[in-house]
Amino acid sequence: MNDEKLYPISIALRGFRTEFLEEHLWQYMMAASAATIAPVILIFYLTQRTFVEGITVTGIKG
Repeated sequence: MNDEKLYPISIALRGFRTEFLEEHLWQYMMAASAATIAPVILIFYLTQRTFVEGITVTGIKG
């Protein structure tokens, strides 16, 4: 992909990493990582009950 706006989050975060870690600005890298993972955790938290019920209904044993 040539357009940076179309990059997946992981590739954009990698570009962010190379930009800030050279200058030892770890706080910016940690803030970007938290902003990246926060929506995933929020979606899981909100849909956890439905996810577990779906596994129970289908009868998947594990």
